Amino acid sequence: MGRPVDRVCIQMPDDPREFFLAMPVVQDYIFQYVQEVARGFRERDYQFTFRMKDCYEKYEAALKVAKELTPEFDYTGWTRIRRDEFNCFIDFDFAAAEKIARCTGKHIVEALGVPIGSSPRKWPILPPKEPEEDRIDVLAWDNQDMACDQSAKLVEILGGNTRLHETWWLTWDSGMDVINNSSAVIGPSSVFTHLAASYHRKVVEIFPDMDSYKLYNNDGIVFYQAVIGSPITAENVLEAWRSLSSQTLDLENVDVLL
Repeated sequence: MGRPVDRVCIQMPDDPREFFLAMPVVQDYIFQYVQEVARGFRERDYQFTFRMKDCYEKYEAALKVAKELTPEFDYTGWTRIRRDEFNCFIDFDFAAAEKIARCTGKHIVEALGVPIGSSPRKWPILPPKEPEEDRIDVLAWDNQDMACDQSAKLVEILGGNTRLHETWWLTWDSGMDVINNSSAVIGPSSVFTHLAASYHRKVVEIFPDMDSYKLYNNDGIVFYQAVIGSPITAENVLEAWRSLSSQTLDLENVDVLL
């Protein structure tokens, strides 16, 4: 039997934040693809291959999307496009997506989906990950002395099991340790706040201006508040945190990867 009719290669971004912004685009694209196969709109023989860094290996399950799909994962670092290998290549141009987003008012994730006909949500569906501690982690929201003092002031006000982290110090591993161990994350918009929101942690996300908020916000997910502006004081963030803490969980809006 010959090769599958459709051989799709998806080049996932290397950068952590871009990787998880691209993930919901891929999830929606594959879900739609599988549905079209089931309805007879596409050939039943197909194969997906993901090229990505091996540090993302633990997220293979989140990229399978449907039980009918068994993708291949390529961690060799090979990026060359050869037409005899695949008949469809998908990668992600964030500069182009930002232009689309600014022209249309779309979120960056929605803009990434435009070239391939995907209609994703803002965040990926990930396997459930319960927090290991009832802890608030505050990521310092600026490297300026005054702003760092404001971050420390917020930690002092919140007290209890609250920890402060310098964002410049966080590596991928140490940042994920924060997400895994805490029940709430407060800090500047980043891959860590995006993942915390995706895992349904309580999140207060800080943006320097309205443009960055429009591009990267997580509005619509449970237990989320955004703070926009510069400079941001401890009082600004505390008000958002109190508003967030008063919310109740709507189970109908919680997505779980089964």
